[in-house]
Amino acid sequence: MKKIIALVLSLALCLTAVSALAFEIGDKVVVADPAWDNMNDAELYELAKQEGGTITVYSQTSTIGKAIEAFQQDFPGLNVEFYELGAAGQIEKVQIEADAGNVVGDVLLMDDGLGASYCELYEGGYIQAFYPADIVAHMDQSVLGAGLAAYDALNIWYYNTDQFPDGAPIKTWWDVFERNENGEQKYLLYMPSITANAQLAVFSNLVSYSDQLAKAYEDEFGKPLEYTYDATVVPVPENNAAYEYLYRLAQMKIGFIKDGDDIVQAVGQAPDICLGFCTANKLDKAIKNSWPCAWVTKLEPYASMHNPKYLYMTAKTDNPIGSRLMIRYLMGGDTGSNGAMDAFYRLGTWFFRDDVTDTANEIAINDIQTVPQNSQVIYDTYLDVRDFWTYWSDHFAN
Repeated sequence: MKKIIALVLSLALCLTAVSALAFEIGDKVVVADPAWDNMNDAELYELAKQEGGTITVYSQTSTIGKAIEAFQQDFPGLNVEFYELGAAGQIEKVQIEADAGNVVGDVLLMDDGLGASYCELYEGGYIQAFYPADIVAHMDQSVLGAGLAAYDALNIWYYNTDQFPDGAPIKTWWDVFERNENGEQKYLLYMPSITANAQLAVFSNLVSYSDQLAKAYEDEFGKPLEYTYDATVVPVPENNAAYEYLYRLAQMKIGFIKDGDDIVQAVGQAPDICLGFCTANKLDKAIKNSWPCAWVTKLEPYASMHNPKYLYMTAKTDNPIGSRLMIRYLMGGDTGSNGAMDAFYRLGTWFFRDDVTDTANEIAINDIQTVPQNSQVIYDTYLDVRDFWTYWSDHFAN
């Protein structure tokens, strides 16, 4: 094994100079040895066959099974296992394995909604990032700061197109609080619990956009935002527009629904004017059932936060060559078109490579008003957001 690695490194270093990372990465990201970055699929495959072993993948989606089946057809002779685990389960498993000196997992496919992978696994030396040069050359560098981003998923507002045939009824986040002339809430709101991880990430990220959120209010209503929340009961920063937003949201009537399929159904079948908030890929469910739902793609200060699904390697993998080949494959490989891409293509899922043809989405990710996910801010903020929301939603419910 050590001889193989030494051979690969010397071969790679004899290539034209290894391209330096041209993008800014987070200060906690551990980058895997860049001597491997210029190797293509065929080169890695030949070496992976000599490496042997079993490439073990931990994935938050069961779709990985179809991708791995395609991988083994394209690269016969390589052994692969996979386990479906959510982000929290992967974090726990990776830490336990490494601390016990028994590393099983090699490749991780996961989101980093609350920033724990970035702030704990990297900082603890458990995982590392692999940036294959030919692939990242076709990616926007803004999505590469916390690891290799495979594809994007959004949490987004939905509206009923029968109720609003001329387009989305809201132009800013503040419009969801609109009231009728009689003072009643205009929109029925359907969304998952704010304390669910994905929602905590959304609103924690919004905290870092306080100035933009306040400006959106002033631009729409022609006066500065008035801060009405008490920042001392649950200690949070004063005069932060995101906490003001949460404070006002806690006073609304909301239908909290765990499953996104049920949220789009509620939006599509509601007799009253409504809005829903859940993952963008649930639009597929609405289309299949002829529910009149659409995304709100333009919203101030933004319609959605990027929620990338990242690919990582464990720091002490026994399969460094096979792991890199697997990561390349899950990113589309040399050409950006392979069985993995076919498996993952889905309405409401966007790949970050600009050299692939998106056959699943009529709306390109660039046509949706999005902002980056700030993993560090989310990690530092989400417990305060959770406690703030829990206190005030309970307060107004009583």
